[in-house]
Amino acid sequence: MNTTGYGMTLRRVYFAAAGLAVLAMCSSALPQSWPEFGDETAERLVSSTELGATDPEEKDYAWGDFDKDGDIDLAVARKQPATSTGRRRNVLFMNEDGVLVDRTEEYATAADDGGQGFLDLTNDRDIVATDVDGDGWLDLVTAPTYGQGLPKTISHPRVYMNQGATDGQWNGFLYEEARFPELPSWPNFCGVAAGDVTGDGFPDLYFTDYDTLQPNTFDDRLMINLGNGFFIDQSTARMPNIFLDSGFGIHVVIEDLNNDGWNDVIKNEAGSVRVAYNLGDGFFDSGNVDSIYGGSAYFFNTGDLNNDGLLDIVISDDGIDVYQLNQGNGDDGFANFINLQFPESTNGFGGNSIIADLDQDGFNDVLIADFDVDVDGCDRISDILRNNADAPFVAFTAPATGIPNNLFNGVHDLGVFDVNGDCWLDVVVGRCAGTTIWINQGDGTDCSNIITPNDFDPFRGFHLSGDLGDVLASDDNDLCYNPGITIFPTEAPVTLDFFGTLPNDSPASLDVTIESSANTVGLGLTFSFWNYNTNSWDVVGTDTQSLNDDTARTFAGNPADHVEPGTGSVKTRYEVRQVSFIFVFPWADCVDHVFWTIG
Repeated sequence: MNTTGYGMTLRRVYFAAAGLAVLAMCSSALPQSWPEFGDETAERLVSSTELGATDPEEKDYAWGDFDKDGDIDLAVARKQPATSTGRRRNVLFMNEDGVLVDRTEEYATAADDGGQGFLDLTNDRDIVATDVDGDGWLDLVTAPTYGQGLPKTISHPRVYMNQGATDGQWNGFLYEEARFPELPSWPNFCGVAAGDVTGDGFPDLYFTDYDTLQPNTFDDRLMINLGNGFFIDQSTARMPNIFLDSGFGIHVVIEDLNNDGWNDVIKNEAGSVRVAYNLGDGFFDSGNVDSIYGGSAYFFNTGDLNNDGLLDIVISDDGIDVYQLNQGNGDDGFANFINLQFPESTNGFGGNSIIADLDQDGFNDVLIADFDVDVDGCDRISDILRNNADAPFVAFTAPATGIPNNLFNGVHDLGVFDVNGDCWLDVVVGRCAGTTIWINQGDGTDCSNIITPNDFDPFRGFHLSGDLGDVLASDDNDLCYNPGITIFPTEAPVTLDFFGTLPNDSPASLDVTIESSANTVGLGLTFSFWNYNTNSWDVVGTDTQSLNDDTARTFAGNPADHVEPGTGSVKTRYEVRQVSFIFVFPWADCVDHVFWTIG
């Protein structure tokens, strides 16, 4: 879910409206209480019961603001549970003022193959949201399995193109068959990841295959985006057979694991987790394939657990689940890890995992679903694990969440996003027994003290995609600019000024959050507030842009200089400058979310 239209990973930068501050990469957590969750399914889920509250099928989630209305929507890929041939229709839930409403027939039935889009019976095991054509609207890609003897439109991955809006009315998704080529055989895919491996700014696709049960003629597939949302198969041309060969490929992500500015491919199969490191040109070879876990991994995910700016790994193991803390690169350029165990309550089969900050303490927590992709059974219990924020070697506990065990068992997937618009992450639980929505009851920061921009001004740079609406939520819809073909350190930076209006002109504190990303390394960031007393910009922070999530924050100062008396106006400047001669064409920097927080 965490890819954008330019195949980049998002990062968060926090700084305060007070004199220049050095942004610390590892900071202590904000004091926060652990939230509980309340079951609000009855009032927040609108669909037929068999597609919602009592849906018995296997479910996989992808979420984002598909219609750009500021709310996060949910796409659901469905199939008969476990490794099976049973095909089912998919569901599109649109978020309407905090209520997830089944709008499949209105917005997800258009197709150019003569079918009915989401209503067609497919055996989709995975689904991702990503902007494949760079138009600023999130598209959907599915990974089907067991399509033997079925036509291409049913057996192969589908690309559902977001049709954008006309006169303010969203047009929904259109399945376009030609965007994905016909493969040598019907696939047995289990997972798909989207991310830019070639450095052209467009997300490519990697599919994991588990053909040991029903053999086909090929293994994993690396599909390269031609720069327009159409894909070609360059698996054997770019990836070594030793990596393409999957004994039982389950999950894959495309991320920059060794922080060299090029996205790598990480997957788990047959119990192990392996990575193919990008050579720096979108090609991979057998000498740059590394095994990073050799236990019984049946799912994994990546994210920064200890706020050091490096990607860590969460592993759902058949035994006690494991997390690996990235220790940086060795002499071989490969990332090194230390293995630590989650609480013993995670012992047993597990499945999908999500890394997200549930309590707003600045450290990512972990959710692990209990349904194993291959071992049927709905009697195991899922886990929500709190990050104790004791960096650098963070530990996790399993506190009460308000979700009873009998409503947190048999979980296929978890959707973790803000359902009701209160700025706290909620949890959509896809169980064997149906779908439930659990609303975070967190206290502290909420939307009443968060202000989003009402305008922006591109002081320098060429517009690539996006508009004001794309910076109002963290949803992978981005506002993207570049300086042209290249940029050198002596040139003026790409500059975006954001404007907002606070509810009063004398807040006790004023912070701004900017979520941004780039498709190249060697970029420096500068953040400034407009000083209404001196009529000049005050630089309040600097940082280095990265392809991976990292967190930098400081809390200090008196905001009186930076809020206009009488009007409550505030202005923040975001600058991106090349600090080396390294660049990628098309060079692109994207802002996904901007907001001010007042105290």
